[in-house]
Amino acid sequence: MFHIWIHQAFSIVLLEMFSVTYAALLSEMRNVLDQLSKHGAIQDFEELNIDDNQEPRELSKSALERMRRHRRFIPDRVLNPKDVLSGTHYCLSSLLHDYKKIMIAAQQFNAWAGKIMGGTTMSNYGQFISDVFMMIQLLKEPDVDFLGVFFFFEDACAGMTMLFRMLILVSKVYPASNEFLKTYKTYLQHQTPDRRYLIRYQKTLRIVATKIGGYSTNPTTVPHGINALMNYYIGAAMWKRPDASSGRRT
Repeated sequence: MFHIWIHQAFSIVLLEMFSVTYAALLSEMRNVLDQLSKHGAIQDFEELNIDDNQEPRELSKSALERMRRHRRFIPDRVLNPKDVLSGTHYCLSSLLHDYKKIMIAAQQFNAWAGKIMGGTTMSNYGQFISDVFMMIQLLKEPDVDFLGVFFFFEDACAGMTMLFRMLILVSKVYPASNEFLKTYKTYLQHQTPDRRYLIRYQKTLRIVATKIGGYSTNPTTVPHGINALMNYYIGAAMWKRPDASSGRRT
């Protein structure tokens, strides 16, 4: 039992360190990208004096169609992907390059750590269910052993606290990565010299997430895990042992 607890503690700490570090990196990168999307000059389409016979190349066809259809003021921001945010060394290309590095590193980490944590998580769930089952059955005995009930209750609470703390921390990587990709999509709504290439490059970016047993963890993982655990607890509480008349051995 001592070796099992040591394995669980070290594996959970390792996964938490990975998840907290990458979630913080992705959040900082998202803030930098958000500030980069606010750089650049505001462009007034009315000042371009566009007619039907002359179409400037820097405007997209959809922008020209909207201008001809509505004939109203349409502002837009012109961004330069090579602009470096003051106080950092980041431009758009370096941000995307680092995001690709995080994707590869997370994939390599999940390839072995995720499989190990899958078995650890299953053993934890089995431990919780057996603890609660034994605690309930002891309470049903005529002579209640309160020391045994307290042992199983304490063991179940300690394991659940450790596991769900880990799930809450590792599930923060998914939303941090999702927010970065949403900010990048907002960046692409502005006019940039390499907009077509950047739109194609967007298709190669994937959401970074911590995996347990091959499945990505996200904010919905924790309530789903609690719901499954409560169902097992209810089943353990409703289980009734056979009567002594049926040949049950005590």
